[in-house]
Amino acid sequence: MQKRILFLAGSSGRDTWMWKIYEEMNKRETIIPCFIATREKNVEFFISKGIKKDQILDFFSIPKNNVPDLKFLEECEKKYKFNIWDAWYVTSVRRKGRSKIKPKTILGYFDFFFKKTEKMIQEFKPDYYICYGPAGYHSMILHEVLRQNKIPVIELVPFVISNRFTFSEDLTNIWPSLLISYDQVKKQGFSEKEKKNAEQFIINFQNKPKDPYLKAPSGKLISEKVKKMFSYAYQLIKYRNELPDFKFIFWPLIQRVYDQMGLFEKPKKGEKYVFFPLHFQPEATTLIYGKWYVDQTSLIENLSKSIPISHMLYVKVHPSGYGNKSLNFYKRIKKLPNVRLISPHENTFKLIKNCSLLTTITGTAGWEATLFQKPVVTFGNIFYNVFEETVKIQNIEELPEKIRSGLEKKVNYNKLVEFIVALFRCTHEGLAWLPGDCYDLSLEEKNNEILVNQIHHYMKKHTLINKENQMILKEIKT
Repeated sequence: MQKRILFLAGSSGRDTWMWKIYEEMNKRETIIPCFIATREKNVEFFISKGIKKDQILDFFSIPKNNVPDLKFLEECEKKYKFNIWDAWYVTSVRRKGRSKIKPKTILGYFDFFFKKTEKMIQEFKPDYYICYGPAGYHSMILHEVLRQNKIPVIELVPFVISNRFTFSEDLTNIWPSLLISYDQVKKQGFSEKEKKNAEQFIINFQNKPKDPYLKAPSGKLISEKVKKMFSYAYQLIKYRNELPDFKFIFWPLIQRVYDQMGLFEKPKKGEKYVFFPLHFQPEATTLIYGKWYVDQTSLIENLSKSIPISHMLYVKVHPSGYGNKSLNFYKRIKKLPNVRLISPHENTFKLIKNCSLLTTITGTAGWEATLFQKPVVTFGNIFYNVFEETVKIQNIEELPEKIRSGLEKKVNYNKLVEFIVALFRCTHEGLAWLPGDCYDLSLEEKNNEILVNQIHHYMKKHTLINKENQMILKEIKT
């Protein structure tokens, strides 16, 4: 039986990646594809591969002065449980120029995308939608409209355990497979082999922690830099309406200036502290999954008010993006009497190991703190909120009590083993990073076969989810 599958293209090698996934799937069964292009060069790429124009959905040519149908948009908000201004914020903060766009024009964008998506569903009738992480309002629209029309979303999610991945289906950042696996582990237990595997993983991490991000293969770093330079030059010449933001070129210089200004401190020996590592922004991690706490300076002020005098608040500057923050951003933090602005060059793992409690919106540091058996308080939606030892703040007024009650506590080891067993059950070997974020390693043939194997398995499993599992999901989410 033929499957009609929608693929989302875009930047950072998404078009090449989705094409390779389609090709591998099409070897096993007949796939009728429709590729969503978010930029002109996506269209050029798919046409070069022999894809017909009517199989490519143009998601970037928004008509000028498109008049929005306000009644239609109000109905879309209700029908799809979707707030337009919430979604626009995810995109608008990425470029300063977008703040000047008139509200009527913005609503015209949403009118265009909602109508385009609904028309595509009616005409193409997709069976599945395959994508990689939502990062803008157009992909948020696709997620919600498709879900409300009962079309399964299969979002590839790279996991924080190196070379493992899983799938997500909505914008909650919580995977259904994890909810089910964790519930089964707690109720039915696990094998001795699974226990040993989880325990060894904890030991390995605690003895030699490492971040999940890929290091450049030998000889790849220089070639990747050259490749990016040519890509930017090509974009500058050909796609003037899609110019990349070149501010990042100046970040290293700004970082050096900040380092010389004496803005940042070192940890003080023997001092007790609550740890808050700053997030890189703008990113979907806070814009979508932690949207109510996206203003980190305000959140830090609330944390400062919530900590007893026995502790300091250590705020560590993000090592990658501190060149894109204004001086006033850091000065506002430094004014707080019980806060130390920790240098980006300090070892994060050492800071986690020595803290009394870690707070984060949706950061990887929360997962790492859990592995060190440190108490964790979160503010946004992240997979390890499923772990019963994690405390997610539902109301900011409860923050002081949650911090005070969590200080110096140690995560229950047996419960941690259970959670890790569940994580290994619901994740799979394979690299699901964007090609542009992993030096094209996710495009390798063997890796592509692994991804497609699991996609097929997930599709089969999705159609066979029984009433019992649906009830489990409903019960856990409630």
